[in-house]
Amino acid sequence: MAALQAGFTIFTIVAASLIVASACLLLLIRFGHPDDRVGAWFPKVVTVLGLYLSAGTILAMPLDVANTQMRIGLPMDQVWAGIFITIVTAITVVVPYAFFFYESDSDPNGAGGAVAACGKQTWTALLYTLATVVVFGLILGVAYYYLHVAEVPLQQQRRSAMSLSPAYPPSGADMVFQCDSATGCDTVPVQWNQPVSFAIFSGAVASFLGWFFFTLFGGIGLVALPVDLINEFRTRPARMTVAEYAKQRVALGRRATALLLLAAALDRSTRLMTRRSKRRDRTTLNRLEVEVHALKRDKRLLEESYYLKGGNPVFYFAKLVAGVFALNLTLTWTVHIAVFVLAGQQTPFLNQLFLDLTTGIAGFGLFGVLSFAAYALYLLACCVKGVFRLGLRIPCLIRIYPMELGNTMMNAFLFNTWIVLICTIPVAHFCTIAFGPYVSGTSVRAIFGVQVFYLKVFRLLWANNAFIWAMLAVMALTCVGMVAFPKDKALEIDRRLQQQVDDLESGGIDALE
Repeated sequence: MAALQAGFTIFTIVAASLIVASACLLLLIRFGHPDDRVGAWFPKVVTVLGLYLSAGTILAMPLDVANTQMRIGLPMDQVWAGIFITIVTAITVVVPYAFFFYESDSDPNGAGGAVAACGKQTWTALLYTLATVVVFGLILGVAYYYLHVAEVPLQQQRRSAMSLSPAYPPSGADMVFQCDSATGCDTVPVQWNQPVSFAIFSGAVASFLGWFFFTLFGGIGLVALPVDLINEFRTRPARMTVAEYAKQRVALGRRATALLLLAAALDRSTRLMTRRSKRRDRTTLNRLEVEVHALKRDKRLLEESYYLKGGNPVFYFAKLVAGVFALNLTLTWTVHIAVFVLAGQQTPFLNQLFLDLTTGIAGFGLFGVLSFAAYALYLLACCVKGVFRLGLRIPCLIRIYPMELGNTMMNAFLFNTWIVLICTIPVAHFCTIAFGPYVSGTSVRAIFGVQVFYLKVFRLLWANNAFIWAMLAVMALTCVGMVAFPKDKALEIDRRLQQQVDDLESGGIDALE
């Protein structure tokens, strides 16, 4: 029986790994821009490996559960330490270097040829990456020196030497000791100071920093992802007449002309070399990119409506199904947080689902793994959606890197891969909190529930569920915002574009802030 269980476990691991690898490759192929089909191999490898690392981290939790339940004997403590170090290296060195290398692309036909252009790219990427490593390394080093001890509270039983004689029950049961005032025994709280390894502490710091991203972007995405998928079905392209097509095309032409004027005015304003003007121009550029993205989307929908007679209905019906499924995940996540995490673990809820699917067929936990992965990976997808949504609504805060089918450049892949990686450890941490009964007795539970939880400074945040409450607040604000401002009207877009052009041409760039 043990051999059969081990065989099923190996099958589950291999199957999940193949599914994840295939999904990462398919994502890169289907979403990649035609201009990047040939070349940019290093960013492509980094993207695939980064996404695979993120998904593999999530899937390592069911593996840890199986290792505990079946006593397989895998050294999961070392596995998790390796995962933490790998993710920290990826988010501080590998992905930033690939991103800066791609962003600093030089013309190979310029002075010096392709070799000089590649050397310039490499040098620029190294400088930016080195700055990132130095800053994070200093923070991590100083924090580890002062905060690497976990202060674990324990209960110590003390008894006087005269009361140490064992008591044998008349039934002949095992020897027992009674600890009460009658036996001269008392219980006092003590503190056990446990030093944490550098690998685990690195994961704790990455988790702490990542929680800010996960709280903000994940909270936005949990609401925006299902709503946007359903709205894409609801506002799907419909057939239109020649007259309607001509009218819409003229409107798009006016918007395109306004964007060209805005870009030209922005180009002229860049001649001002002050730091203040650069910051303002960067904000205006972000807004310009948002409007260009909206224009491209509307043009694509217009062509689908006229030339393709509304497009493929199966594609939009699939979005509706995905939206309903995502809505179900969001609602069940919200209920689970309310009835289990914040209510003091009153009911297991989703934990019972995972346990039943894992133990339904002895040793065959594939369905439990898939259900757990669906809920956990959904959180990472929500983080990506949250970044994009925030960039669309408040372009002065963040630049958008949209993930579009057949139209995604490699810098967008790398940016979203970094977001996924920085949110991976906090998602794993959150899952150990939300799915305590499911991961009970595992190495990851011991790491996050003891070593990370009781670290100095961090403990107050974990104990009071501060990040979880903040995420629920972000979800509530997102709901209010999407109801109050459902979408931008075409006339409002035209008015805003014209106002931005007038402001730039008149030198009144302050109004763009």
